[in-house]
Amino acid sequence: MAGTKIIHVLKDDTFDELLGIVQGTPASEVVFILPKRSKAFSQIEDFATLASEALANEKRITFMTPNSDVAALARDHAFEVVLNTPKGGARKKPAAQLAVSGRNDVVLPSDEVMGEPDEDDSEIPDHAPYRGIDKDGDGFYDDQEPGTKRQKDDEGFHEEELDADGTKVEEGDDVDTDDVDKDVLEDDLEPSPEELEDLEAEEVAVSGSMPHATLAASGRRLDSAVPSAIGRGRAVPVRGTQGKRSTVPLQRETRVEDLATVWGEPSKEGGIWGPPVASSAKRGSWFSRLFRKGSTQPRVVTPRGEGISTIGKIGIGLTVLAISALAIYLFTPQSAHLAIFPAPSKLEASLPVLADRNVKEANIATGVMPGQFITIEKTASQTFAATGERDVAQKARGTVTIMNAFSATPQTFIATTRLETKEGLMFRTLRTITVPGIRGSEPGKATVEVIADKPGATYNIAPTSFVFSAFKERNDAERYAKFTATSSAPMAGGIQGKAKVVTEADIVKARAAVENDLKQLIADALTDARTRAVIVDGASKVSEVQITTSAQQDEPVDTFTASAKQTITTVGFREEDMHAFIKESLEKRHPVSILPEYLTYSVTSPIFDEKAGTLRGTVQVGGTAFAAVSADAIRDGVRGKTRGQLESFIRSQEAQISSARVTLSPRWATKAPDDTNNISVELIYATPQPSPANE
Repeated sequence: MAGTKIIHVLKDDTFDELLGIVQGTPASEVVFILPKRSKAFSQIEDFATLASEALANEKRITFMTPNSDVAALARDHAFEVVLNTPKGGARKKPAAQLAVSGRNDVVLPSDEVMGEPDEDDSEIPDHAPYRGIDKDGDGFYDDQEPGTKRQKDDEGFHEEELDADGTKVEEGDDVDTDDVDKDVLEDDLEPSPEELEDLEAEEVAVSGSMPHATLAASGRRLDSAVPSAIGRGRAVPVRGTQGKRSTVPLQRETRVEDLATVWGEPSKEGGIWGPPVASSAKRGSWFSRLFRKGSTQPRVVTPRGEGISTIGKIGIGLTVLAISALAIYLFTPQSAHLAIFPAPSKLEASLPVLADRNVKEANIATGVMPGQFITIEKTASQTFAATGERDVAQKARGTVTIMNAFSATPQTFIATTRLETKEGLMFRTLRTITVPGIRGSEPGKATVEVIADKPGATYNIAPTSFVFSAFKERNDAERYAKFTATSSAPMAGGIQGKAKVVTEADIVKARAAVENDLKQLIADALTDARTRAVIVDGASKVSEVQITTSAQQDEPVDTFTASAKQTITTVGFREEDMHAFIKESLEKRHPVSILPEYLTYSVTSPIFDEKAGTLRGTVQVGGTAFAAVSADAIRDGVRGKTRGQLESFIRSQEAQISSARVTLSPRWATKAPDDTNNISVELIYATPQPSPANE
């Protein structure tokens, strides 16, 4: 790619860093602007490497340096060189210099420099700066600027500045301008309107991100070109031809031009410097008018800003907006969104169904769907107080466990067998019982109910142990010790005298209470079961309510317990299974879309088969069905259509579509995208809302 890359080298920049910039730039020409000393280009290997890179990539390399050694090495490697002359010695004749702190300086030659070429100038070769003449060979040049002294040291040449009175001026010091004719200085610094017109005709060009300026006049090329930024909005010192300096504020030049404007277009006559400037009276005196004749003070002209006019800025802004709008129009992806409302219709249907507990999936062809076998068994129980009273003589009762540790042979005890406590209270068995023999180390056991030998509360004893009176009376010590009996609950019911008894009214009241409790328990259980399955009313098997009491009528007890028990069995089904059964059955037979939220149904004529675990009946379906609309068909139908064609297409589908909303994006789009992937279709199912009545 054609172009010029300017690289302003700092003292601490390394060669590798600069080489990387050269390798990375697409420009065909690279200009290095070097300080007097820098880390880069201090070795001959640096130039050899750069020459190889330039040759390989066909790049033109130019060095701009104040260091003659660096210039010589550059020329040895076939690079173009522009040698910047250090302060005070570029020409035999003085120059007016704008010294700007840092790396940015501007050299403006005085009228003495820019006059007609003299003989000495014509003898200076193009590739080397003029250093004066060392007539006596002592290392000093005899024809240098007034007010300066140049010396030679081990590191090369350097210069010292002398004030008007011969005092050495250190770099960076401010020079007292009190001895300068202020009238002349102010007059010299302010150009006349005619001079400003001439100055505008000859613009000083500033180029690139690191601007530079080369000034030439009267067909004469300057041997030194110094980087220029024309200040940064701050005052800079100005040195005149007599060594005087004054501080003058400079404006910052913000123009950015092509490098060719700075250096001039290459030509046969002047190389990168451009062709000689015509020596007309007006153009030949452009720089001369910077100094008034007869004055030794420099004339400083602040470059005029070449800002864009308001109309120009508006034009640029409008152009940018137009380009941006065009880019947005061309590159913004287009899309279309269609909200389709399928046409609703009233739904009425009857479907035979069989819910089977053994089926896992619906079979539409046979009308079978999965069922759930449900069993609900509940018991209600309460304790009641006996309200009757009469004279009672009643024996205590209880239960004992007899143990056989005597032998492995079973032992039979007849009814009324006597069991005696250690206190001498006698109880008798109510039935004959056989106690098993020993099994290994475990004695045989059997349980039997016993009754006190006499009535009265004395026999209402706590759990205790018993012995067999018969073995004691026969002195059968071994059986007496090996056959024992124990009770685990108190003996109760022994009464002698007035006592509470259960009346008929007590029984009736207890039965009614537990039956009501049972009904509530059954209802709660059914409600809970319906959260997991649909239970059809009238399709269940309900057992009879079984009520029992712990005491009978006229039985002497203080309290008694009544219990009620009932069992319900049926086959239910999950709601989602019924919805899927209805949806699949109807959509398979008709071109409709069924949505559960718009469905109503009921099961009529249910028949429950407990043994088979099935429920058979007829499903009556009602609600709203919607026309079957294919989103893919809509996408294919609208792609590439204009707004008018889209409207016509929607109207042509009025049998299936009640209404639609179409949104094209971006807003300026005039048709739907050709790519169906950029078309979204939303099916919105909604029943028509009734219109409000006219008042």
